[in-house]
Amino acid sequence: MTLSSYLPAKPLHLTTAQAVVMLEYIAKAIEQNTIFIALHPHATWHDLPHKEVRHLYSIIPSDNPHLTRAIDTYTYLQSMKLLALEHQVDIIDLIEIHEVIQRWSGTTPTLFMMLLTPNSNDSTEILPWSDTTPKNRISYAIAYLQWLHALDDHDRTKEIERSFHAYYHNDLAILIENIPYLEQERQRIRDVASYQQKLLALQAWMSQSSIANDTQQEELLRDIFGPEILQRWQIHYPLLLDANHALGQMTISIAVQLTNETHIDRLERYQAIFTHHAYDLAYEIFSREKKYGSMLHKIAKTVEKQDVTISQ
Repeated sequence: MTLSSYLPAKPLHLTTAQAVVMLEYIAKAIEQNTIFIALHPHATWHDLPHKEVRHLYSIIPSDNPHLTRAIDTYTYLQSMKLLALEHQVDIIDLIEIHEVIQRWSGTTPTLFMMLLTPNSNDSTEILPWSDTTPKNRISYAIAYLQWLHALDDHDRTKEIERSFHAYYHNDLAILIENIPYLEQERQRIRDVASYQQKLLALQAWMSQSSIANDTQQEELLRDIFGPEILQRWQIHYPLLLDANHALGQMTISIAVQLTNETHIDRLERYQAIFTHHAYDLAYEIFSREKKYGSMLHKIAKTVEKQDVTISQ
């Protein structure tokens, strides 16, 4: 994708102060719509108190493949992070094993995750088939599967039927069959040339609060809107800072446009904020600057026409 595929963005023709008013209006309107929907679950868009913010969700739809991939990856990494912390296991070990099992079964390895949950066999106890104590849930699950693999068909079937619902038997059979090759498969993952780059991406995203780079996003918003506005948003308008949400993405775009920088410089801003798995989203948001600006102008006209004041 090249810069020549984009037309120049239409100037906002709004001051920074005006942009702040409009963004806070949208944030409050979304909040009031959300409350209304909670109280009226069968309501349609036509019933909402602030229909004027509907267009925001069509600028980059939630089913956009680049946005979907970024959100899904971020959500996955955060869930793995929580699971690793809960069971005191290494996050990279967990992710590598997760990836291997996905290759084996072709689906999300729910059975292996089940072996890691507190309501399964207690990993703090001595293994019932040996005199060793596993270090953590991962080592317990691996040792348990290895033990099942070593049993004869009759004993293995008996243990599986005793311990697992029939729903899990097919997936469990795949795990038991392949468990001797686990370390070999993990090494294949590590031998890929891009492995170190992948690790850096994983570590970066696990420390972020959204799909956006926290440092770059905060620096941009502080430079454009000032530290007082940024602090107010952190307290009263957190949705403006949530890059996983359409409004957070819009806020970033408006801030970048207010820099009045060149096309190349603006694109580089987006690329610094949306990195790794969200890299393509940088181009998406850059290419939709005119739509974000147009919506802000429409909101400004709506507010002026209705003489609406959103309380702080």
